[in-house]
Amino acid sequence: MFHYHLLMLLLLSIGGQALAQSQEGPLAHFACNEGQGSVVADSSPNKLDGKVGTDWATSPSGKALSFDGKPTGVVTLRLPFEKRLGKDSWTFSAWLNPTQFTIDDPQNQRRVFASGIYPEAYLGVDLLSEGQLSYYFCYKKQTGELVSASGTAATSLVLGQWAHVAVVCDRQKGEVDFYLNGHSQGATSLPAGFAGDFSKDGEITLGNGWHNYWGLMDEVNLYRRALSRTEIKAEFLRLNETFGVKESPEAIATEKREVLMQALAKTQGLWAAGDFAAVRAACAELAGSTDAPASLRSYAHLRSAQSYMAQGKPELAKAEYAKIAATAAYPEVHRAEARDCLAQLSRVAKGLPARDPLASRTTICPVTNFAAEVFVSPDGNDANPGTKASPVATLSRARDIVRAQRAKGL
Repeated sequence: MFHYHLLMLLLLSIGGQALAQSQEGPLAHFACNEGQGSVVADSSPNKLDGKVGTDWATSPSGKALSFDGKPTGVVTLRLPFEKRLGKDSWTFSAWLNPTQFTIDDPQNQRRVFASGIYPEAYLGVDLLSEGQLSYYFCYKKQTGELVSASGTAATSLVLGQWAHVAVVCDRQKGEVDFYLNGHSQGATSLPAGFAGDFSKDGEITLGNGWHNYWGLMDEVNLYRRALSRTEIKAEFLRLNETFGVKESPEAIATEKREVLMQALAKTQGLWAAGDFAAVRAACAELAGSTDAPASLRSYAHLRSAQSYMAQGKPELAKAEYAKIAATAAYPEVHRAEARDCLAQLSRVAKGLPARDPLASRTTICPVTNFAAEVFVSPDGNDANPGTKASPVATLSRARDIVRAQRAKGL
């Protein structure tokens, strides 16, 4: 009995490890190096070979699938039930070289990847008429109500040029992110409560019978999890030199800024948890980054100084504010804020309010000289000229005298 239970535990352990490894690695990977025939081999352990209904062509890595935009020219694979996308996260990536984006139809787009049955439960990834990646997901609730989600990348592919694309659907975060040549194009949110179950049909297609993709496709990967930014970048870099992609300075700068902004955003959670030492460590890394713009570095430095204040350590905060105020590379607005904070700390140390209540008030200088004077008195008379010796009796009469003097140019 002991040996039986031990064997069962061992088998369960091995099975669990195998499941974890299968989810970590690609669900399917097509290197597309056959160059001929009706089968594209899956090099993953799952051996989910695809049925080829399109042509083959030469690519920088060897061979590629060649789609002609016609409905019949697709690649099809069927997933067994236990490997279907279901409610899991997933990632699709491939190298694409598009020949044409447009199609003569009001829905001017071409489908690159699809799964499921429309409209019961369907996933589609398209190239729009200007070359931007887009997605459309939908499913029907038990009540028959259709729930859909869609999004579009900001950057376009270029006709006749190879590019690495990836679509990451993170069901846990409720986000879908596009990547072009290893750079995130920004995540879009799925509708609140999005609960589509995409296990009803196991058919996956590269290209599609509706508005089929037109161009070359190579090195296709499908994962049943959301790949990280680092993993997508690694996939791109693995074959970047082979496919000869030149990253634009704008794309590199955008990527670096987004990474920095994400690092800064993480400090909010650390702050909320009261881990101010970790906040300062993260801010110090940002402030010292040569990739970060001066405004972001100075903001991180200010955040670090503020963390000392939150801990009740004003002397350490003063030291940081002094460094900020003295750093000429920082924007003046942040240096001025540091000087203002130093002044407030000095006042508090003297037992004064942090801010001088008179410092921000406008001082009105007293007026002692007038071009003319009109006097009004209860004992006056509106027939008088309005002098001190002969005042008028009412304000309305005084007003009339002033108007008359102004009309004469006074």
